[in-house]
Amino acid sequence: MDIIDYFPEYTEIGYTKKSLGIQGKLRFFVEEVFEDSIFKAEHCFFVLKGCMVPYFIDSTLSEIQSGVIKFESTDTPEESKELVSKAIYLHKNQILDSNVKKETLTFDFLVGFEMRDSESEAYIGVVKQIEEYPEQEIAIVVGKNNVEYLIPLNEFNFKGTDEDSKLVFVEIPEGLLDLYN
Repeated sequence: MDIIDYFPEYTEIGYTKKSLGIQGKLRFFVEEVFEDSIFKAEHCFFVLKGCMVPYFIDSTLSEIQSGVIKFESTDTPEESKELVSKAIYLHKNQILDSNVKKETLTFDFLVGFEMRDSESEAYIGVVKQIEEYPEQEIAIVVGKNNVEYLIPLNEFNFKGTDEDSKLVFVEIPEGLLDLYN
């Protein structure tokens, strides 16, 4: 299991690098999408001995923007040593809305639509249900003779809809439908 499985309300936003100078400062990296969140955060978290431990930030905005961070409890390089090369986390409440990754496509609205191959326009079946997986969504499609097909839906094979006629057009990977015969 990953540490995030134990702490699902926390998001890894970056990591510390090495200590800098004699004041206990650290170089760090934060994913670009979380920069605004760390700029506004009063504290961040580190996993130490299996627990999420908060560290209060004692840096100016300009220091943080230049990739340097200082914590209230680290005044010497020795004190900051335990934080070197550690993942930095923020609680979900500290993540700004602008940092939340928006899903580009969701296919729930396709339930009840008739699915057709985008190239041949051949009938595949009616979308019965949409299952969500981390990589993509899967349409469960009931075809002729009540055969159920599992059709992947993603930005590459989804070609469009005709909402008036309740049709969805999908590029079917070659040989996929043959698996069910």
